[in-house]
Parts: sequence; C-alpha cells; structure tokens
Amino acid sequence: MEDAKQKIPHYNVVLNEDTETGLDFVSFVSDPAIMEMGLAFGKASNFKFDKERQIVVGPAMIPGLPLYRKDADEEFFVIFTKDVIEKLSEKFNREPRDYKINVDHEDVVKSAFIKSNWIIEDKANDKSNMYGFNLPVGTWMLEVKVEDFEFWSKEIKEQGKFGFSVEGFFGLDFIGAFNNNKTNTNNMEVKDLTPEEVAMIKAAREESVKTEKVEVKAAEEEEKEEEEEKEVEAKQDDKEEEKEEVKAQEDEEVAEEEVAEEVAEEDSEINEEAIMALVQPKLDELTTMIAELKTLIEEKEAEAEEVPNREFSASEKRVLAIKAYRNKFITQN
Repeated sequence: MEDAKQKIPHYNVVLNEDTETGLDFVSFVSDPAIMEMGLAFGKASNFKFDKERQIVVGPAMIPGLPLYRKDADEEFFVIFTKDVIEKLSEKFNREPRDYKINVDHEDVVKSAFIKSNWIIEDKANDKSNMYGFNLPVGTWMLEVKVEDFEFWSKEIKEQGKFGFSVEGFFGLDFIGAFNNNKTNTNNMEVKDLTPEEVAMIKAAREESVKTEKVEVKAAEEEEKEEEEEKEVEAKQDDKEEEKEEVKAQEDEEVAEEEVAEEVAEEDSEINEEAIMALVQPKLDELTTMIAELKTLIEEKEAEAEEVPNREFSASEKRVLAIKAYRNKFITQN
C-alpha cells in the first residue's frame, strides 16, 4: 500500500469572472514555476536584433503542466488547462490597467510593457519557433519590452530575471491526489514534457547563460569604446574652444584699435572746428580791411591819372612850378 503522505492534491485552475479577478500581474522572476526560462534580447544578441531591444520573450503559462505550491503546511499542485489559459489571457488583455508587469511579485515595473502576446495554436508555424522554443499548443507567450536601462542591467541581466510568473486570484477545482516523490520546486519532475522538450529547456537555459555572458562582455567593450570616443571628442572640443577664444581675443583687439582710430579722428575734427571758430572772425575782418584798402588805393590811382589831363590856370601853373623847384632843391640838398 502506498504511503498517503506521498500523495499530493492536484487542482485545475478555474475562472469564475463573478468571483475571481483572474490575472493581475506578470512578474519578472529568476526561477519561474513553469521551469521554462524566457530569452533576454539586448546587446550582442545571437538573434541579430537591434542593439537596444531590451526585450524578454518566453512562456507565461503552459497547459497541463503541474505547478508546485505550498499554502501554510499544505503542499499541492495546480494545473492550467488550454481553455483557462485562453480565458485568463483574454481577460488580462481586455481589462484596462496602468501597469501589468512587476518584479518578484512585489514592485511594479513602470518602464515595462507587453509588446506582444499570443497563444501557440500551431507548433510547426508558431512565432515561438523563431526564438528556439518547442512548447505545447495552448501555451501563452509574452514579449515584454523594458525601457529603463538601469532596471534592465541590474535586474534582468545581472540577476537573470528573464522568466515569467503569473499572479492573480483564481479558483481551484480538485481533480485528485497523486504520488510525487519530489515535492521541492527546484527538483520537481515535469512528467508532462517529453525528453526532447526537457533537453530543449536545458539547452535554452545554457544558451541564455552563454548569451548573457556575451552580452555583458560586448556591453563592457562598447562602454569602453564610448568612453574613448568621448575623451577624443572632449579633447577636440577643448581645441575648438581654445581656437574660438584666441579668435575672439584677436577680434576684440582689432575692434579696440578701430574704436581708438575713430575716437582720434573725431578728436581731430573737433580741434580743427574749434580753431576755425576762433580764427574765422579775424580772417573775415582782415579780408574786409584788405578790400577797403584796395578800394582806397584804386580811388587814389584814379585821381592821380586824372591830373595830367587837367588844364591849369596861370596862377596854378606858377604854384606847381614853385613846388617842383622846391622839391628839386630839397632833393639836391
């Protein structure tokens, strides 16, 4: 007879929209209960995406997969069916809310948003194949964008929180108690997955760790290159500033010289005007005197020219003769 303690209750998750809220948040975690880590795409991604994508892609709910839970002293497993996953995802997408992402089921991540989400309907042609996943039909896939680079670096990259865990208020429908030899979440057996799917999960985890190391190294190298470029640019800027300062100083000196010349010219013009203001009246007076003297001379010359043509009387002739003799006598003596 089997030990009853080895039998653990299993429940199907159910959704009654009148009494249960359904999904409230999707949380970034480093150890998701579904044991399927997502893929973090950042710098130097093996998928050759843009450098700054900062996107996490992975499953949030996988149908038929027993998920270990412990409430107080009771251990049990919950299972999401395809129908319930579809209803939960539709309700989550339909309801408006400010934020849908948190970290470790605690702090809301305001810089993160669901870029796209879908349910796998055709394994052979599903978008998840592009990311290297091989998951069952009915799996709810998420593509979450993180805009905060600091959160991306510290939480997603450094602590490896690129797994998804759903959070909400659900109903449970008991389906039975089954044997389970390993109830520890870290060592839980996933019997619903094939050996190929388990190998794929292991390879995906190893590839994710490898990718993270490559991303960190690439990020460090790029950061170093950016710092070197900034130093070169800073030196070039310093040289340009020195040239501009020298040119500005030369322009200032030229401007000062031009101002000094203009001031000198203005002073010279002012001095000339002051001198002319003093001298001009004297010049005008002298010019007037010269004109008057010239007029007087001309009048005397005109009188002198008129004397020889005049006819003198006998007495005037005698007086003139006496004057001429007197002048001659004075000149000789």
